[in-house]
Amino acid sequence: MKTFVYAAAMALLALNATAKGYQTDSFFGGSFTALDYSGDALDQGATLGAAHARVGATWSKSVSFELRLGTGLGEQSIGYESETYDVKLNRYYGAYFRFGCPVFHNFYPYLLLGQSKGELQFSGTSGRINVDDTGTSLGLGLDWRFHKSLSLNIEYTQFLEEDGTKLVGPSLGLVHHFY
Repeated sequence: MKTFVYAAAMALLALNATAKGYQTDSFFGGSFTALDYSGDALDQGATLGAAHARVGATWSKSVSFELRLGTGLGEQSIGYESETYDVKLNRYYGAYFRFGCPVFHNFYPYLLLGQSKGELQFSGTSGRINVDDTGTSLGLGLDWRFHKSLSLNIEYTQFLEEDGTKLVGPSLGLVHHFY
């Protein structure tokens, strides 16, 4: 994990340095999300509240790169083989490219493509199980810049879909832009 974080940070710094030549911006922000979790062996899914922070750099008017780090905001009980488990999202993180096109002056619809890792915990009467999965992420979003340095962000992202595990949901956030 340390290698991933170090490599992603170096890539972000490199992109930020080149972004300055294009007169574009760097940004940071945060979002709240409702992630639907489902797995092959589960009797039912769970909706997990989460929040993530993000930092990134715009490479051109159409491409940006960002890193995200998130955590769960609670747990939900689900059934599995006639037993009840409390499911909790410990953390999730990833690196993503955003491909978009400015529409009018204040709207930026985009496609998100990247790699995510999610770590979940299942606690029940028979013990505790930790599960982590890594997978390709895909999403659609819209930034609405309502102030020179602030944007409202709405996004629907599939963070994971690997080995029968699916983590997907909408998010709403705020982004601050630097020039």
